Amino acid sequence: MHPGEVCRRAGVRYDASSGTYHVLSFGVEFLVIPEKKRIDCPSEEGCLFLKKLKDFFRLSVLWYLTSAKHIDPTGKYLRPVDVKGWHRFSAGTHVLPLDRIAARFASAPDEFKAMGEEYGADIVGGYGDAAIRLYPLPRVPVDTGAVA
Repeated sequence: MHPGEVCRRAGVRYDASSGTYHVLSFGVEFLVIPEKKRIDCPSEEGCLFLKKLKDFFRLSVLWYLTSAKHIDPTGKYLRPVDVKGWHRFSAGTHVLPLDRIAARFASAPDEFKAMGEEYGADIVGGYGDAAIRLYPLPRVPVDTGAVA
């Protein structure tokens, strides 16, 4: 695929001199080097993704780079059950610990927002006591909130 087209569709940057795509995930920059079949991260924050979550993360990033579309957000929120294949994330090791997160930050909405910002999130108003928009990948916004 032509790097310019990949960048336009996926919202990533390409460095022609090194043949490297620069992809932001949760506020952390990852380097995708197709010629070397490698995904690296120049910062310590990437270790979780490249070590503990390596198989899930690597496949997700590669799928994203080859499949993303440049579609402007509609502003319409979708529930997980509204997304094709959602059931994959409702059982087994894919389940997100949302109840534990809500309990942890129930009385600390400012801490919730601050931690979200550490992961590249935007603060979103109008949803409970605190809400953030995370970016697992550049064109994949995910909103979540905490209520005290």
